[in-house]
Amino acid sequence: MSAISFHPMGTAQNRVSLYYFTLFMLPGVLTAYGAIWFSNLGFSEAQISILNSVPIFIVLILNLLIGRLADRANDWRTTIIIGSLFAAISLTGILYSQDYWVILVCLTISNVAMGTTVPVVDAAAVRLADRMNYGFGVQRAWGTIGYLILLMVTGEIIARYGDASYIWLLLLAAFLRMQAAFFLPKFRAPKLEVAPIQGLVALASVMRPWFILPLLGYGIINGSHMILNAFHSLILARQGYEPLTISLIISLGAVAETIMFVLFSKISSRMSSRGFLAIAGVATVVRWVAFGFEPTLFWLIPLQLMHAITFALGFVAIVRFISRHVIEENAAEAQGLMAMIQQIMTIVAMLGFGFFVAQMGIQAFWVAAGYAALGTVCVFVSLILRGSSTDGPIKR
Repeated sequence: MSAISFHPMGTAQNRVSLYYFTLFMLPGVLTAYGAIWFSNLGFSEAQISILNSVPIFIVLILNLLIGRLADRANDWRTTIIIGSLFAAISLTGILYSQDYWVILVCLTISNVAMGTTVPVVDAAAVRLADRMNYGFGVQRAWGTIGYLILLMVTGEIIARYGDASYIWLLLLAAFLRMQAAFFLPKFRAPKLEVAPIQGLVALASVMRPWFILPLLGYGIINGSHMILNAFHSLILARQGYEPLTISLIISLGAVAETIMFVLFSKISSRMSSRGFLAIAGVATVVRWVAFGFEPTLFWLIPLQLMHAITFALGFVAIVRFISRHVIEENAAEAQGLMAMIQQIMTIVAMLGFGFFVAQMGIQAFWVAAGYAALGTVCVFVSLILRGSSTDGPIKR
């Protein structure tokens, strides 16, 4: 059955949107209560840090390999189903034991399975969106919506039923995602159904400074955002904000992100991918500089709304940039390369920012601004090396 044929679960576009809706539910559950749950189980800060960092290092090693295997499969759907299945089944071990090593193994397998699958999902979804002529950003927005819903639901469930309910929330999120994976359409159309896209080449042929620099630049810019995930709530708490206020401030960024994902298809033809990425980089520098001045709530609101530009715009820009230059046969591997660079730059940012926070407090965001500026320079150098005329809408 073709990706555009009738299906009882709806159109191919709707089925991909459904999967994105479930894709980040588990991270939402972990963000909302994971660290507190681990602490209540008696795990130390060092042990919690290991729980979060081990999967990142393993994903870093496996990303390119999984992307390459996914590209060689008959369809990317197969890899996505296998990753979602492993991510769900591996978590069932925590039903039988909450021993630290059991949780470490279960969470690591689950997070690695999905960490290596997400680049495949993005590569497959953007190719399908291009072929069927609809906006990829709208689909990606459903991921943020699912994340937000589980973020809020988790807090309410824990408040009503306590820690005992947390395991079931983790499993519910993982198994909903696994179920949604089986409804995904086939992403690749038969060769004869689609006209070739002009200007696309194999990944090996495009590995030049003008192509690699935007990937590096995005990795640095995005890596500076991971600082926000790890330290923002702590910094706001030290500024005297109440937990509810902190949650609302953080949620503003996710709402703004969703809006940008939805709107991007309407503005995407107005500028090249690297042009959008450069705007995201400059806005990121401005945002982190402003954070370093310990802004009041009045200024925090627009700064959080800037997340639409600094994070969401950067993400859709780099995904589009890759899709405009690399052939479909290397799509998942190319997204895996981008994810690998992003993870390396995130590790650098996290390790460095922790040190600077201890030394400088909130002014450490000025260091983050400098880091983001370095990424932005990479994008501008790429534009100097090769113009942006090939980064725009696809031509068949």
